[in-house]
Amino acid sequence: MTLRVHGGIISDQTLTGSLLHFKITKAAGNFGYVVSDGSVTIPPSSKGGPEGSTVTFYQLIDDGDAVPESAGELVLRAIAEKCTVVQIGLVGTPDVTEIHIAIENTAIGWIDNASEIDTDAMATAIADLGSVTVPTTSGTPDDNTATPVTEAIDLSDVAVELVPYVLA
Repeated sequence: MTLRVHGGIISDQTLTGSLLHFKITKAAGNFGYVVSDGSVTIPPSSKGGPEGSTVTFYQLIDDGDAVPESAGELVLRAIAEKCTVVQIGLVGTPDVTEIHIAIENTAIGWIDNASEIDTDAMATAIADLGSVTVPTTSGTPDDNTATPVTEAIDLSDVAVELVPYVLA
């Protein structure tokens, strides 16, 4: 398996300790759709078709593309406020059950008073997002006329764990 970071193949530096690896999980439920299955639609919309038509077209997120403003994206934004995320792995299809990330260990701001990695503070930053409303499946693949559907994802029960790097 070849993994890529910023367009290049992972180097020996990745395996010798320049990255810290974390697993982000929820106690209940999942993070929803982070990657589209081809059935996620979002605004903006436009009306079109023959004169007098009331057909509304929405932006369709193609199969395999990231869903904008997903719970996963919001989680990563909260983490990235104090560090550089260089790798992201998602577990679960189509709903993401775990987010795995690698962070550059030379530029991490998630340190406690004892100079240790503060995973509790990371989890708190995510939990502070509370319940977020995010896009989910419309149930109709490849249909840009399907009205966008959303779901509420409660991020207050998120856990962040520092984990060892495991080569797949």
